[in-house]
Amino acid sequence: MVLDNLDICMLDNLESSNKVDKEFFLKIISEKDLPFLIYKNTSKGYPWGEWLRVAEKIECLALKHCFFDDYSAPQDISHTFNLFYFFPSYATRYQSRLLGSLMDMPWRKLVFLLNNKSICSSILEYISKNTIKNEYLQNYLFVLWSINKNKLLSKEEEISLLEYIIANSQSTSIFKEFINKRLKSLKVPREDQNLTVGSLPRYAIVISGQFRFNFEIEELLSTLFKNKKINVQGVFIASWNKTGGIDTSQEGKVYRYLDETVVNLIKAGQLKIEDVVNRIVSYSKPIDLNKLDILNTIPNKIKLNNENEYPYNIMSNPEKMYFNNEYWLKTLGEKYFTDNFDFLLKIRPDVNLKNIDLDSCINDNFTVFAEEGYIFRYWGFGMGDQIIFGNIKNMIKIMSAHSNDEVCKLVSILYPTSNDYMGHVNLGIAAWLHNINVDKFSLLSFSLKLPPKLSIDDLKIKV
Repeated sequence: MVLDNLDICMLDNLESSNKVDKEFFLKIISEKDLPFLIYKNTSKGYPWGEWLRVAEKIECLALKHCFFDDYSAPQDISHTFNLFYFFPSYATRYQSRLLGSLMDMPWRKLVFLLNNKSICSSILEYISKNTIKNEYLQNYLFVLWSINKNKLLSKEEEISLLEYIIANSQSTSIFKEFINKRLKSLKVPREDQNLTVGSLPRYAIVISGQFRFNFEIEELLSTLFKNKKINVQGVFIASWNKTGGIDTSQEGKVYRYLDETVVNLIKAGQLKIEDVVNRIVSYSKPIDLNKLDILNTIPNKIKLNNENEYPYNIMSNPEKMYFNNEYWLKTLGEKYFTDNFDFLLKIRPDVNLKNIDLDSCINDNFTVFAEEGYIFRYWGFGMGDQIIFGNIKNMIKIMSAHSNDEVCKLVSILYPTSNDYMGHVNLGIAAWLHNINVDKFSLLSFSLKLPPKLSIDDLKIKV
C-alpha cells in the first residue's frame, strides 16, 4: 500500500473494503516522513487543506476501530512525529513521556506539529514544568513563536515564561540572546498612535517585489485610488528590471501558459516544446512605468534597479524583495514617512485586489495585517508578504528587515542556509522580536494574477 498518496477518497475506499485494521495504523505511525509526503501530494490539485482533512480522517478511523485500546506508544522519535501528527488527541495523553522528545526534533518536524494548537498547548505545559535543556534552545524559539501565534498566553504570562527560561538556562548561546530581546520588547510600554480628529488617515502605498509576466499595475492603483476611504498621499515603487513569474522547468508547468490548442499541438508532436518555451519567455514584456499616467495626480517615487549591476547581481530573489521593501525608507529617511503618513500598505505588483476595507484595522496600533495563511506557518515565523498593512511605525520595523542585522543573524542560525534572507521568514522574525502582532485581514479579498493563456498568434509560431 502506497500511503503517501492517501486522500479522503482512498481512505473511504480502504474502509469500505475492510482494509482499515491494526496493520494499517501501525504503518501510518512507522512510515518515515509520511506527514510531509501527504502534504506535498495533496497541496496541489486538491481543495485547500486536504492534508489536514486526511489527518483528521485517519484519527477518526483509529478511534472508530478502537486501535488505541491495546497500543503502546513508540520509542523511535520518527514514529513519535507521526503519532503526534496523525493522532494528536491520543498522543497528548502521553506528554510526560513523549513531549520532551519533540524538543529534540529537526525544526521542520517540530514546526509542522506546532501548527496544531492542542499540541502547542501541551508543549507549553511541558516546558513550564520541566528543566530547560540548553541544547534545545533553538527549538524553544519556534515554540515561543507558536505560543504567540496561537495566542495561548497574555503578555504578562509570556513575560513570566521567558523569565523562567532565561533564569533556568545555563546557556550563553545566541538563542538565549534572542529570547531576551523578545522579553525586553514585551516590557516596553506601547504608544498609541494619535490621529488628527476629523481628518482622514494618510496612507503611503509601497509597491515592491518582482513584476510578473507582463502584468500592468494600473488596475491595482485604480482600485486603491477609487476607494474614497483610502486617503493615498504617496506611492513608492521599488523593483528590478527583469520580470519573473515564469516557470518552464517541467512540461506540465509550461502548459499553464498555453491555451488548449497549443497544448494539443505539443502533445501531437506538431510543436517542439523548446520552441514554445523560448516564445513564452520572450512574451514577457519589459517593464515601462513611464506609462503610469495615474501617478501624475499623486506624489510618487519610482526606482527600477538593474539586476546586472552591483549589488543586485549578487542578491537572491528573497534578498531583492527585502531590499526593495525598505528602499524608499532608507532613501528618504524614516522621519519623512513618520511626518507625512499615518499608515503604510505594502503590496506586490501582481496582486489582484477584489475588495479592500482598512477601516477595521486602523484602530489597532499593535498589529500589522497580512496574509496569514496556513502555508506560511510551516516555515516557522512565516508571514505572507503579498500584502501587509499597519501603522507607519510598526510597518517601518517590518519593512526594514533587510538591514536588520539581528534578524539576518537569527535567520542564518535557525535556518542553516547559505543566505541570510528567506522568503516570508525575515518579516515574521522582525515582527516577533519587536512584539508586533501579525493577524489576518478580516475584510480583504485578493488573489495573485494568473498569467494569460497564450495562443498560437501570441506566440507567433507557424505550425
